[in-house]
Amino acid sequence: MILLAASLLAVQTAPAAASQAWDNGKLLHVGGDTWLLERAIDDALFESAALRAHLQRIGLPATCAIANGARKAAVSREAAGFRAALIATMRAMIPAERLAGPAYPAFVSLPAYKVRVSDALADNPASGVARAREAALIQFEREAFAAPATTRPWADIFGDWDLSRNIAIGIACSQYTLVDPAAGKRIFDVFYQRKDNH
Repeated sequence: MILLAASLLAVQTAPAAASQAWDNGKLLHVGGDTWLLERAIDDALFESAALRAHLQRIGLPATCAIANGARKAAVSREAAGFRAALIATMRAMIPAERLAGPAYPAFVSLPAYKVRVSDALADNPASGVARAREAALIQFEREAFAAPATTRPWADIFGDWDLSRNIAIGIACSQYTLVDPAAGKRIFDVFYQRKDNH
């Protein structure tokens, strides 16, 4: 009798528990969709010798426009495969109980898993990460080589930033995607202005 009651309880509760498991859409939300792919491409671009070689000749605004365009194109080509690989990797590496519940967090709340998933995707040819990085670099170098030399100060509004730092260039480029780059710049001045400006 007790066994029968337990079996009936399991049957009644199983659908409710299963309904709490995150579907692929929620997994993509938690995983940031193509965010990890975009970051991998940015790392390749902003750490590349090619970007440094063209930066002062064509200027920061043109450099950023070309880099942002190369990233966007590479992500567009690899997005479908990357999303499938991201979902599969998350399900394989993150315990099922962390991928269930009525509410789900942003990926940043799973930092230990984010690093492991990111590393696994970088090593997985199916994710397209390596192809995207290479394609973005090729497109950037081709377009930067053909770009005209700037006639303005090469650092533009970011002349007071320490642009010897790769991350500073990346943050500067992200501001050029805003309606008002100067307003965005002011938010980050405290982090990236050169020390001799203080």
